Amino acid sequence: MDPLAPDPIQGRVVDVTKAVVSVLLLTKNAGPRLDRVLNSVLAQRKVEFDVLAVDSGSTDRTLEMLQRFGVQFHQIPSDTFSHGGTRNRIASLATGSLLAFLSQDAVPLGTTWLASLVHAFTDANLAGAFGRQLPRPGVRESESYFQSVLYPSTPRRMLLKPGDRYRIGDFFFSNANSMLRKSVWEQIPFPDHVVMSEDQWWAREVLQRGYELAYVPDAAVEHSHDHGAIALFRRNFDSGASLRGLDESSPLERMARAITYVNGEYRFLSRRGKSLAFPRALGRELVRAAGLVMGANVRLIPRPARTKLSMHSYHWT
Repeated sequence: MDPLAPDPIQGRVVDVTKAVVSVLLLTKNAGPRLDRVLNSVLAQRKVEFDVLAVDSGSTDRTLEMLQRFGVQFHQIPSDTFSHGGTRNRIASLATGSLLAFLSQDAVPLGTTWLASLVHAFTDANLAGAFGRQLPRPGVRESESYFQSVLYPSTPRRMLLKPGDRYRIGDFFFSNANSMLRKSVWEQIPFPDHVVMSEDQWWAREVLQRGYELAYVPDAAVEHSHDHGAIALFRRNFDSGASLRGLDESSPLERMARAITYVNGEYRFLSRRGKSLAFPRALGRELVRAAGLVMGANVRLIPRPARTKLSMHSYHWT
């Protein structure tokens, strides 16, 4: 019997612990941190899994590390990479009935990270799950706050009813630390036309089809970005361009969300005795907002200018 087949009486998976998981990595010049990532992945317990990587042109020791850890990998030209398309490619190569996507710089915390994601799939209607992302030590406080908002300590289920409006928080999902049911991915692959945020496009689509998603904070990884102002703008420009049209929030709802976020950031900093850092943090939020707004209006920006504003300039050429 297929361990992921629904029980016809209970409507639940028979024995999810017998599922085989494929841990999937997209790599390019991963650097020495990949050693920690692979050590943590291979230390996982209570789950049968394999590890597969697709590398898009590494020139450092990434391939050597993959070989040393016994990870099977495939190589593709760097100019063929896309966030959605390359994830579809590696998913098609995977043998597992569950697909665990992990960023090359996301270090699983503990030996039950993978098992925590797997156990979310005891519900046959669950299409995907994603785990918590905790900031690396030493990142600036504003980034720690950003991640605390996106990745809280409480679990939740995501299900949209027919007629519901789609607000960004209703379908937030992150492939930096996620697991998908392969049979669902085969029906609903990632879009390859967006510069990034393929995970949120996918999440919205599966919710529209009536599936559920889960956030599993016990499946935690150490993963964060601490961009300077220019990189922060560029990343959010790409995010705004990718998410354009997905969020059905009204302008007033978006404004209220922004005010709530900034107020929360001030309280977050104050609790840590860092209230004097708030003006600088507010400046970063204005940079983030400017990137999102310009990205959302990308069609008004000439194509040559998009390559300058984007973190993924290849997408616009």
